[in-house]
Amino acid sequence: MALEISRRTVLSAGAMTLATPTIIGVKALSEPSDFRVNHEPVIFPKLPRCLEGMGILHESDLHVDPGSPVYNHRGRISALTSDAIADAGLKPEEVCVVNSGDYYTKRESARAFEVFMKERRKQEEDYLARVGVLGNHDYERLKRIKQTGPNSRVEYHKTSVQERTAGILEASDYKILGSDVRIKPYRLPVGDGEVNVLGLPDFTTFRLDYDRRFARHYLDPEEYERYSTVQESLTQHLDPETLNLIIMHDLSGLEIDGWLRRIADHNKFPILVLSGHTHGGQTSLHWLQKKKGYKSDIIHGLHQLGEKTFVHVSAGLGTSENVWLGERVRFGQKPESSLLTFHGVS
Repeated sequence: MALEISRRTVLSAGAMTLATPTIIGVKALSEPSDFRVNHEPVIFPKLPRCLEGMGILHESDLHVDPGSPVYNHRGRISALTSDAIADAGLKPEEVCVVNSGDYYTKRESARAFEVFMKERRKQEEDYLARVGVLGNHDYERLKRIKQTGPNSRVEYHKTSVQERTAGILEASDYKILGSDVRIKPYRLPVGDGEVNVLGLPDFTTFRLDYDRRFARHYLDPEEYERYSTVQESLTQHLDPETLNLIIMHDLSGLEIDGWLRRIADHNKFPILVLSGHTHGGQTSLHWLQKKKGYKSDIIHGLHQLGEKTFVHVSAGLGTSENVWLGERVRFGQKPESSLLTFHGVS
C-alpha cells in the first residue's frame, strides 16, 4: 500500500523546519536578559556557630559594556537580588557579596562599568562585606620589563586597566584580593568569629602553572623558599578553626580538582571554593562545553568533594559576545547569581 502524503503535511513539515532555527535564535538572543538568582543551601559539618545562616551572594562574569543586557537591566538585577535575600529570610548585613572576576570586556567600557557600580551601590543596602578578585578581562595584558645584567629578571607591572578596575570596585566598598601572586589571607569578621578568605590571581594572565614551582621572579627569595607551589601556599594559609573561602576566576587554572579531591576526604576544616569564567558553557549543549576545552570537569553549579569541601562555579551574570555572530547569545544556560546560605550539622 502506497503511503499518501498530503500537500498540507508537506507544507506543515516545511514550516516547522524553517521555524525551528528562528525559535532557537530568538531564544538564544533573549536569554542573556533572563536573569535569575538561585538559592542554594550549603550544609557543612561542624560549621562555627557564628556562621550559621550566613549568606554569600556569588556573582561572576558581569561583562558590563555599553548596551549589554547587564548594563541595560541593572535596576532589575538589584531588585531581583534584594527579593532573593528577603525570600531566604536574610538581612543584607548577613550577606557577603563575592565576585569572581571579569567585570567588563573592553578597555573603553570602564566608564559604563563605573556608572553600573555607582547605581547599584545606591540601590542596594549595606552588605556584610564585598570581596572580589580580578579575571582575565580585568588585567588586559601585563607589561613585562626585562632587565639586563647579572641579576636579570622579569618584572610584572599593573596595567591601567587593572588599576582602574580595582579602583572602581574599591570605590564601591569592595576588598580586592589576588591582584598579584602573593596569597594574603583576608579575615572577614562575622559576629564573634571570622571567615578566612583567600583570593587567587588569574592563572592565564600571570602564566602560572599552579601545579609546579613558581618562577623565582614572582616571589621574594624568602617567600620562594617558604612556599614552592601555590597549592602548598594555600594549604599553609588554611585555617582549621573556621570556614576557608577560596575565590578565583578560573577553577581549571589551579588544577584544583585534583588538589581538592586529595584533601577532601580527610581535611579537618570546611572549604568553599567560588569560581566563574566558564559561563556554564554559555549553552546547555554538552558537546559544545567539551569543545571549549576546559581543564576542569566542574563547569557549573555546586559540587561537594568529600564531607566538608564544596566548589561553586557560576554561569555568570553577563554574557560575552560570540566571536562569529558578534552577538551575546545563551541557550539553556540563563545568566545567574547565586545566594549560598550556610548551615551546620552537629
